[in-house]
Amino acid sequence: MRAPIASDYMRLGLLGMIWGSSFTGIRAAMEFILPLNLAAIRIVIAAILLLGFVRWRGYRLPGDLRTWMILAVVGCLNSALPFFLINWGEQVVESGTAAILMAVSPLTALCLSHFLTSDDRITLFKALGLGVGLCGVAVLFGVDALAGLGNELVAQAAILGAAVCYAVASVLTRRTAHVHPYAGTTAAMICSAIVVTPLALMLEPVPDFTYSFGEWAIILYLAVVPTALAALLLFRIISDAGASFMSQVNFIVPVTGVLLGGVLLGETIGLNETIALILVMAGITISRITKRRAVR
Repeated sequence: MRAPIASDYMRLGLLGMIWGSSFTGIRAAMEFILPLNLAAIRIVIAAILLLGFVRWRGYRLPGDLRTWMILAVVGCLNSALPFFLINWGEQVVESGTAAILMAVSPLTALCLSHFLTSDDRITLFKALGLGVGLCGVAVLFGVDALAGLGNELVAQAAILGAAVCYAVASVLTRRTAHVHPYAGTTAAMICSAIVVTPLALMLEPVPDFTYSFGEWAIILYLAVVPTALAALLLFRIISDAGASFMSQVNFIVPVTGVLLGGVLLGETIGLNETIALILVMAGITISRITKRRAVR
């Protein structure tokens, strides 16, 4: 792992924008498809696309059982399980409260990386930066979201579980550093598809796939951009800059979601949104300061 460079920040920002934009698509999709069916369809399509991509580029999938087992766990923790937990939890949890809960992911990843890796340890600046980023998310949604913590405990616990899933998956990914990030992404997505598809078939009615052109457009967007493309970005960021750096995308996601709403839907972007964006960017920057850089 190396110190983040400009391209890493660009990938992190792009990933935040992609995931931030996915909420609108998911919200629209829930009008005509059930949660597990949507998760299964988008994961299966993403797995097929990724497999075609790595074959085209000539990347080799893992050849040993141990790596496949790790990537199977990563796939479940990074796609199948959190997709279900977030969809289920957000049936009753307000989006602002959910964003606060998801912001636990960077803190969890930082702690896990400190104890499970040798080159991604907790520092004063990382802890301070994550604190500033969390304040940015809190400013974005205000005290109402914070006041909502503690209500609907089971649903909120599900969203917290999803946040922890993402953090654990990001750290486990470091244990497959011998595999090219894109090949690892594909293997993890294949394993996730193998797990989530039978669950969807068992727990929800089989979809009839008679969707309109617009509905298929929503499904394909969710499969291609926030699932397949986002997975490539995620694995590449973790491989290059580490799990704690990548996990800060959960600070960017709600901010970019609000900003995109303002740009694309004409929603108001006020003082809170501006301050939140500044705090999130400042937090990410502070967290990457090293002792050597601080002395200068």
